[in-house]
Amino acid sequence: MEDVKELMRDWLDIIENCRFDERSDRVARDVVIRFPFAAPGVAEEVRGFDAVKDYLERFMKSLKIFHW
Repeated sequence: MEDVKELMRDWLDIIENCRFDERSDRVARDVVIRFPFAAPGVAEEVRGFDAVKDYLERFMKSLKIFHW
């Protein structure tokens, strides 16, 4: 079994640095992210690798600075 902490660190790095393509082996093709407290008009759920990649890349690029 893989170390869950290592997997989570990888996932956070993938998001923060928009490394989806170079680390696509670490993200399931059927990935789902949920935002249970999303503001009105914001998606509460995004499904699929391409949709998640697009959504998070746009979000991260909209920020001036971001670090976990």
